[in-house]
Amino acid sequence: MRKSNFGNYAESFVCSHLEKKGYKIVCRNFRVQGGEIDIIAEKDFYICFVEIKYRTNGSGLETAIDRKKQRRVVKSAEQYIRKTGCKLQPRFDAAFVSSYNGESMSLEYISNAFDGSGV
Repeated sequence: MRKSNFGNYAESFVCSHLEKKGYKIVCRNFRVQGGEIDIIAEKDFYICFVEIKYRTNGSGLETAIDRKKQRRVVKSAEQYIRKTGCKLQPRFDAAFVSSYNGESMSLEYISNAFDGSGV
């Protein structure tokens, strides 16, 4: 499977997981100058900005969202909130998707993976 196809498939895989957990998918691939948010979803009192990282061999996921990437996601989220007037509590989640031999997929989802205070 090509990398771009795998990325789209991984994103759909995460959306399906979130919907099963009661999240409402608000937006996919929200782009602004200087950043992008893979998935924006709502649940209860939260607006969740989800960063997806995927690997075809499962390696390196733990360090995949560095400070620079966190800063970009937070800045993009700020622009989304300003643009939409959203009043929900923001939360920054991470979804780590691994595929082994292009056949089986696994997901590790971390709610509140990072916050915007130190970036």
